[in-house]
Amino acid sequence: MLYPVVGMLYLVTKILYPVIKMLYLVTKMQYPITKMRYPVTKVLYLVTKMQCPVTKVLYLVTKVLYLVTKMLYLVSKVLYPVTKMLYPVTKMLYSVTKVLYL
Repeated sequence: MLYPVVGMLYLVTKILYPVIKMLYLVTKMQYPITKMRYPVTKVLYLVTKMQCPVTKVLYLVTKVLYLVTKMLYLVSKVLYPVTKMLYPVTKMLYSVTKVLYL
């Protein structure tokens, strides 16, 4: 009565053994990869940690550049009418200088 059960268990073991052996080999191969992932993850963490202050500095630089650009725009807005007004005066002075030179 036990013989068929033992025979069946033997067949199941015979079928499962290569599968278990293959899983063992895969696990054995995975270990160095997993071991290697830790330093890579640590480096990526440090890079990410370093990125935050760099991003903050870049944001501040961008803000300062924006303010400088805005200020230059306002200065040019004021200087344009002054320049426009000075053009006829300069033209007249040029004509006077030309006449005086002769």
